Amino acid sequence: MRYFIIAYVASKKEVTWSQLKGAIELWAGPVNPNTLSFHLGELMEGGFIVKIEIEGQPRYRVAEGSLKGVEGLLDKEIIKEMEAL
Repeated sequence: MRYFIIAYVASKKEVTWSQLKGAIELWAGPVNPNTLSFHLGELMEGGFIVKIEIEGQPRYRVAEGSLKGVEGLLDKEIIKEMEAL
């Protein structure tokens, strides 16, 4: 799930929690909100994803400086496929 989260966020540049949850559910079926929160927390703690509050709606981005590392972990084609979701 973490690879999906990173690839999806990287493809969109910035996503809301709801957008991310919806994309995961299209890909894998229903997801427990606690599970998504746990994996987002782990990615934030690892420095891959950052959380930004905009008008009370949390948004997530790939952490500055980690995009090249993320692209190194993921095939660029995967990121392009995520753009369609």
